Amino acid sequence: MGNLLRKLGMSLLVSTFISPLMAQENRDLYNLSIEELMNIAIVSASSQEETLFEAPVSSYSITKEEISKAGITSIPEALRLCPGVIVRETTNGNYDVHINGFDNPIKYTHTVSQMNMLTLVMINNRPVFSLGQGGTHWEALPVDLIDVERIEIVRGPSAPLFGPNAVTGVINIITKTFDSENWYASANIQHVAPLARIGNVAVGKKISKKINVALSGNYQLRDRNDHLYYNYESGSYINSKDYRAEEEYKHEIAMDKYGINGYLNYEANKDINVNISAGTQHSDVQKVHFSTEIPLSFTEKESSYINFAGKAYGVNTRISYEFGEHHLLKEKNPLYSAAYYYHTLDATADYQWKINSRFHLRPALNYMQSQYDGSEFAKKAPAGGAFDGNFRINSAGISLRSDWYPVEGLRVVAGVRGDKFTVKDDPALSYQFLTTYNVNDKWLFRLVQSNSKSGVFFQQILDLTIPTPMPDGNMLMFNINADPNDSKVVSNTMTEVGIRSKVTKSLQLDLSLFSQKLTNLYELQMTDGGVSETGVPYIDNQYLNLPFESKQYGMTFSANYVPDTKWQIKPFITLQSTETENFYYYANPAAKKETRKHESTPTVYGGLFANYAPTKALNINMNSYFFGNHTMYHHQNALSGITSENQIRTKVLINTKISYQVYRNAKAYIGGRNLLNQNTREYYGTDRIGRNVFAGASYNF
Repeated sequence: MGNLLRKLGMSLLVSTFISPLMAQENRDLYNLSIEELMNIAIVSASSQEETLFEAPVSSYSITKEEISKAGITSIPEALRLCPGVIVRETTNGNYDVHINGFDNPIKYTHTVSQMNMLTLVMINNRPVFSLGQGGTHWEALPVDLIDVERIEIVRGPSAPLFGPNAVTGVINIITKTFDSENWYASANIQHVAPLARIGNVAVGKKISKKINVALSGNYQLRDRNDHLYYNYESGSYINSKDYRAEEEYKHEIAMDKYGINGYLNYEANKDINVNISAGTQHSDVQKVHFSTEIPLSFTEKESSYINFAGKAYGVNTRISYEFGEHHLLKEKNPLYSAAYYYHTLDATADYQWKINSRFHLRPALNYMQSQYDGSEFAKKAPAGGAFDGNFRINSAGISLRSDWYPVEGLRVVAGVRGDKFTVKDDPALSYQFLTTYNVNDKWLFRLVQSNSKSGVFFQQILDLTIPTPMPDGNMLMFNINADPNDSKVVSNTMTEVGIRSKVTKSLQLDLSLFSQKLTNLYELQMTDGGVSETGVPYIDNQYLNLPFESKQYGMTFSANYVPDTKWQIKPFITLQSTETENFYYYANPAAKKETRKHESTPTVYGGLFANYAPTKALNINMNSYFFGNHTMYHHQNALSGITSENQIRTKVLINTKISYQVYRNAKAYIGGRNLLNQNTREYYGTDRIGRNVFAGASYNF
């Protein structure tokens, strides 16, 4: 099945290039008006379309035009064009993404606990957040850049609008709508020397006055930037070909993935609209996740989904179903299994109740059902499996949001939400209070007070026994005893003050000052240990809350300058300070508690997007992204201390893309990433990410 789908995707790519006769000319993405460049739309800020200037929260929108001009090669890489987002590349094409930081606040944790579990990622409001350990498997998104209309980012707690797991913010990927009355197709093929081959294709048509259809395919094959693996225990690097060489893995591969998506839109009239999307993907990568003796792990995921979204007379509904299998730690002959099948059903309904022109209410209901089953894989492993059994988490949520315009220029938004999980007695309550004031057409002030909670993950409810080999040849039974009622879910509370200004027709500024507090952090802690009656040594562990409180203070500044249709310049920067109170090494509860600077989140990061189009045919783009020095930790460092490998040095990435329209709607382009060739690691113990160059062609018809 996988080979068939891959061949189908590649055949779509070929057919796109040999079928121009059925196409019509598409609007040039490189020639937008000043007004279009200055007034970018966003929906995720308040579930209604508005401009970024009007949005009541700290938000940003990355458009398909910006992505195309910048030479971006993947969705997480595109987030480097957004203020307030920390993006680190671990292996070629694999990223760790954080909104405003709070990276690994517990400090001495295992690798799986270091990835971002606090930001909710969605596709067209459909959560694609993993409920296993939390976080987002970016490589397993079925869509790619060919599908993207824009990517919307909301910085700060947003659970009252989007549900659990929007703890530090939301990333919402909005896909394109194909409404051409003739066939429309778009394709892009790119070679990155010597590391990647990338292809994307999409075709669509408005087959009647009411129905649009589209089909897209994407493929990426990326090699690693490095030939070494870091070993935690020895604190040194080994040649990748010598690591598990007997298993005949392709150690040079960083990512091998494809995805296919189909879309159907039916618009009966102005009050009734239905959108249906479905797709499948397969990904095989080396990335930081469920690791053992090295940071990188071989991970494979295959999944399919169907999503139904409808609107009828102010009632919005969405029902999605996703299923697949996930191999967290792929080994040829594993001692124990780390794989499972999963099924997730998510349904939401809300009603936009316009009581009058000044006061609106939006009640909403949500239901989620997720099931993980690793028993089949556990039977095949000598020591069983990490997911040996059938586990289920159900939840129900209810929310109410009001939007009030008491006087001209003043807007007050308030929201509250409660979520009840079947595996936890206490509900998770979140709130959001927003107010904006338009002094005039040029100045807007905003104030935000919000709180969001995380959801419950399967790692918190599983009773596991993981056999661990000892140096003397015996086995240690590492037990995890789960009781989700013994811990509270993670909570984030934020206060933000913001100012937006349309200084001139061609210049907009945005400044936000924020303060956040993260509480109810939890980690796996030892509760007992010894030797069983049968003479087997064991350690009992349980996920428990820690008294840590991580506090963060900072500011984010961004600008959009469009002096004419030839130039656009968008700089942005974030400065912040993070510290953790009541900190101690969680494996030693007797240790002295103290306030410590949180070193894993950089204190400065930002970037620049600069675009110049001297002629209609030629476009020149330069974009950059940077972050300052910071220190990343791992569980191993609690015993061995930190080394130079923990130090992530300042990195300034400068990228460029030059595109030229060679014939009608055909463009050829060249470019480079990391032109300064800062060949340093962006994540502890991972690959050195150096300079590469690329060339490609795109065709829109």
